[in-house]
Amino acid sequence: MRKIVFLFAFVSIVGVARADTLDVLINNLKHGDAYTRASAARALADIGDPRAVQPLIVCLKDLDSLVRAYAAYALGKIADQKAVEPLVLALKDEDFRVRATVVTALNRIGGKKAHKALVIALNDENSKVRWNAALCLASYDDHRAVEPLITFLLKDEHFKVRRIAAEKLGWLGDIRAVKALITALKDEDPGVRIKAAWALGEIKNVSAVHPLIIALKDESPDVRAQAACTLGKIKDNSAVDPLIEALKDKNSDVRWWATISLGKLGDTKAIESLIITLKDADSGVREGATEALVHMKAVGPLIAALKHGDWYVRMNAAEALGLIGDRKALKPLQEVLSVETVNDVKYAVSTALKRLSKKKGQK
Repeated sequence: MRKIVFLFAFVSIVGVARADTLDVLINNLKHGDAYTRASAARALADIGDPRAVQPLIVCLKDLDSLVRAYAAYALGKIADQKAVEPLVLALKDEDFRVRATVVTALNRIGGKKAHKALVIALNDENSKVRWNAALCLASYDDHRAVEPLITFLLKDEHFKVRRIAAEKLGWLGDIRAVKALITALKDEDPGVRIKAAWALGEIKNVSAVHPLIIALKDESPDVRAQAACTLGKIKDNSAVDPLIEALKDKNSDVRWWATISLGKLGDTKAIESLIITLKDADSGVREGATEALVHMKAVGPLIAALKHGDWYVRMNAAEALGLIGDRKALKPLQEVLSVETVNDVKYAVSTALKRLSKKKGQK
């Protein structure tokens, strides 16, 4: 019983303390010192109590821009619809930092009025405000953000902004962004080039194929890898030969993505090169080549590969045949098992035979 009374008393004290703190902070919004007012607004954002909404709305007209900015920030955190109209009016604030914060706050609160205000903010005279508005609209999947994002991608001096713009354009998947993203494949920053290559894979427009083929020779291995990945998403067979060449890239990630994309394209002219890749020094690349050959159901070439001089090729060929499940491979696998000397290959062959036997039983 004592514990219950003590707990009730403790909760009551905490509640009173919280109420006292809220009252103090709200009163501090009227303090003569601007820094104190700004600090109070910042603290009210953390508390998130809707009773602070009206006093914070009043602060949107404070003489100090820092106070106005923190008031807008706090209103966004509390996310009360009553703050939307005052925040919309604050989009006319003389300080761009306040307007930029207001945009973020309106995005947090949401709703039709807030969304409409974000569209208006796309025409703000300040690039920071326009940037915030474009990002917010992109999160709504609003394609009115496309043109501003294209401008940021092509013209902003900060590489981080260009990277994010490319990524958001990929999310939106609007064909209007293709030309700008192709241009961004030549950006001085490799991170921007990577994001541009990724975004083109989300849009999947064939006009990007040739520029992406060129990107397979980019000095950055990460750009080359992303280009190889994206070519598989677009699925244009003009990329087959360049991807076959990419199987020889010195970077294993590039080679791996080349195998995956060749599997997606499914062109039989890649089979011979993929079988050679079964002996790649990197296990991931070997697995990628195996997966591609399984996808292409290259039974005949894989049966022939069971007699290859490299045991890696024989092992992975056996694994692929087991995964494909074509019973034409049964006899060749049995023949190989009787003469094979490498244990890893024998295990792969045995596993493949078990898979084929199970398929026979299922029939």
